Amino acid sequence: MRFNHLTTSLIAKTGLVLIMLLQLIKPVSCQPSMEQADTVFWEQVQAVSEGFTEYAHKNGVFPAFNMFGGEMLPVVRKALDGRLTNPYYEDRQPLVRNIRLEERMMADVDFRYMSDKTLDDERIDLYRCNPPADWRGIPGTIVGVGNSKGDLIAFFGIGADGKPLADTSNDTVHVKFAVVRLEK
Repeated sequence: MRFNHLTTSLIAKTGLVLIMLLQLIKPVSCQPSMEQADTVFWEQVQAVSEGFTEYAHKNGVFPAFNMFGGEMLPVVRKALDGRLTNPYYEDRQPLVRNIRLEERMMADVDFRYMSDKTLDDERIDLYRCNPPADWRGIPGTIVGVGNSKGDLIAFFGIGADGKPLADTSNDTVHVKFAVVRLEK
């Protein structure tokens, strides 16, 4: 069969159109659901809490923190065991709209730590239903809140809405915490 220039050109254009359509369809069909992203992210938060538990068991204290992360960041990275991808921006296809993701977050975990002098079991129960208004951030951020005694840390994650991950039922919010206690 002989192809002339017009036939060859038509086949090439048709192939190009098909490739373009596949590129448009792929991000939609391969993009994870928000529920899947929440599940993956919560597993990351729990892994970090387990990493802190292991560190405290071996060393008798939680890892130290300073403005550069101190000993905490290596513990976080080790606990995540290479699972550093932010699930809300998997394959650079953001599930979260209108929030610009910092490039570094695709290669490394975003972890924050803060101190709450009043943190105890009662305060954690209060925060489950009524988290502080300033607990906002970029989706995929893991946050640790420690008490002043250095024997309790409550970990939570910032979900797709920029607020702490929570289970919601009957219009009630229940922030998900992974709580770690130092055994003395």
